[in-house]
Amino acid sequence: MRPFAGLLAALAVALPVSACAASGPPKAVLDAVAPDYAEIMAGMYDETDPDSPRPGPPPREMFSPVDINGDGVKDWRVDFEHAQNPSFFCGTGGCQQKLFVSRPDGSYALVFASNMREMTFGKLRGEHIIDLDFHGSTCGGAGSEECPRRYAWDETAGRYVERINKKGSGWLSGGTRVLVDLPTTVFPDAVKAQRQRRVALCKTAGGTYKLDELLPFDLPDLNGDGVREWVVGASYDYCDMGETGRDSPAMPVTILVSQPDGGFIVGWEQVDPDWGIELGAPNRLATLVGENCHFGDKPCAKSFWRWTGTRFEQP
Repeated sequence: MRPFAGLLAALAVALPVSACAASGPPKAVLDAVAPDYAEIMAGMYDETDPDSPRPGPPPREMFSPVDINGDGVKDWRVDFEHAQNPSFFCGTGGCQQKLFVSRPDGSYALVFASNMREMTFGKLRGEHIIDLDFHGSTCGGAGSEECPRRYAWDETAGRYVERINKKGSGWLSGGTRVLVDLPTTVFPDAVKAQRQRRVALCKTAGGTYKLDELLPFDLPDLNGDGVREWVVGASYDYCDMGETGRDSPAMPVTILVSQPDGGFIVGWEQVDPDWGIELGAPNRLATLVGENCHFGDKPCAKSFWRWTGTRFEQP
């Protein structure tokens, strides 16, 4: 797997390990969490309500040491269920969680920032793993349904990577779940070009495309070269048409596939597809067959796509 150059540098917060207080999180992790926490608490504060929680620093109860990479240095979990008012940070998809991993240079990198209902750390076949349960919609179902996902820590890549979940399923509806937004500095040129394509489509239609609202993400390798692919777009991608009264033009989901020269080409593209990745050897791209099959008694049938060297085709 090719690591993302500069990814950890972009996500890290510098702090000498010696500066960590033995009884609590390091100051840099506290400082990384405090601004967003304060902004949300201040925005929810009602000065006319005597019972409204007053804005303040994140409680220490939110921070707990965990072992993400097995290097013997404390990593940190930030659990917003222990915030002053958890309802500000929790919903049907669980509570907001953040994970900071220790780095050899003494810094900490944010490697997880999302809501979820369950989070369990463990070790399996020599890998440090994390089992998660997301909102049911992540797996294509209803919010109340379970959505188990498993990831393993990859020290070379400096991130969590997808694994078959604890129930033995490798199906990733809509691709992988984004654990932390990737910095734009790691986007390949082909990804940047696809983003600008969407800007142009929206401009032509009389609207605007908000680049910061739907960031591209990467996928497990699909063409067998060991390099992760990229996705631009999603079924809820659209142009902001403002007061024009016009409908947004259809925005496609585009999968960019790695090439021997280090670049990426458009290998697959559809508008509003019901798609996903089946983890295995090899990983496979699939679309689902059957309308509203997510809510039936039987699992959705899958139609797998074959990589031809230039694009994905159905057999």
